[in-house]
Amino acid sequence: MNKILKFTMALLFIFSVFILINYNFQNKVPKANINVEYKIDLKNALSFLKNNMINNEGGIYTNYLNYNESKSYATGHEVLAESQGLMMLHAVYNRDFLLFDTSFIYVKNNMFNKQNGLSWRVTNNNSIKTTISASVDDLRVLRALHYAIKLWNKNEHKIMYQHLEKNLRVKSLVNESLVDFYDKSKKSKEITLSYLDLYTMLLLTHSSEKWDNVFNDSLRIIKMAKVSKDFPLYYKTYSNDHIVLVNQINMIDSLLTVLHLAEVKEIDYDSIIWLKKELKNNGKIMSSYNPKTGIASKNSYESTAVYAIAMRICNEINEIELYHNLAAKMLELQVKNVNSKVYGGFADEVSLQAYSFDNLQAILALEGR
Repeated sequence: MNKILKFTMALLFIFSVFILINYNFQNKVPKANINVEYKIDLKNALSFLKNNMINNEGGIYTNYLNYNESKSYATGHEVLAESQGLMMLHAVYNRDFLLFDTSFIYVKNNMFNKQNGLSWRVTNNNSIKTTISASVDDLRVLRALHYAIKLWNKNEHKIMYQHLEKNLRVKSLVNESLVDFYDKSKKSKEITLSYLDLYTMLLLTHSSEKWDNVFNDSLRIIKMAKVSKDFPLYYKTYSNDHIVLVNQINMIDSLLTVLHLAEVKEIDYDSIIWLKKELKNNGKIMSSYNPKTGIASKNSYESTAVYAIAMRICNEINEIELYHNLAAKMLELQVKNVNSKVYGGFADEVSLQAYSFDNLQAILALEGR
């Protein structure tokens, strides 16, 4: 009897610890942790972004350069929900209510619809280009709103959060799997692994227990997608109950998947070992690799976002030396010429191409998030 009682008490203790950890997890709002070594670099990057890539309403341009023609992909001064969500996260990490609210109001006025969720893309005259909502954008904005509600407790944030969570749960799930997109008439049949934001799914469990099942299914799919022991990164797409095999691994997508794993303590450390070896042996991390050979693709290049996302992974798992080594490589891509139009930005100084995704990821990486 005593053994049974002790066993029962032990189980109750473990359960209570789990509840406490979960409660703290749900209520923790991360904060920027800026390394003094990168303070000036971060300041210059923020200055470039805020002074050159945000319109009067708070929408963040996709590219520093503008283009008159509209294409099937976002370009020029079109605004993406992706960029707005990243800026909202930056704002909450820095407890900057004014900046958060500027980005939030733009989303509310130009992208958000109670019936359809978020439009992933808005043209440069602030008209909605598409009614399609990308699930990854919804998750990113939901995470930012979750933190904002904890910090500032504003009703308008709660209202959008509730509508957005319900839309995503009702319209983007297929048998408890999160698909890429949805609109009025259809939803995607594919799952892009980098869209599976595991941490945000756990945050959403307080709204619906269904997200717990979505989290478990997403984690199952990601673990199926590891390329190999020798090349421990991840394929991009899951479709028709199997991983889609390709001959080129996009490192932004793959590292975002690693980041999602790191945020929920499920990272495969082989991925970190590979990054260390690649940086040591070849002096850089490229934008794409052959999954069979682990060699960089012929058309690959160094990417700000690749270094930035890898830095964010290191921050999650306290890989300090690798974080600084990656930062050194990323900062080589920052424009240091004070006479340049794109000074401070992560950009091509000759063509003046500067993308919001690169710059926002770099900002989050430099501020330890």
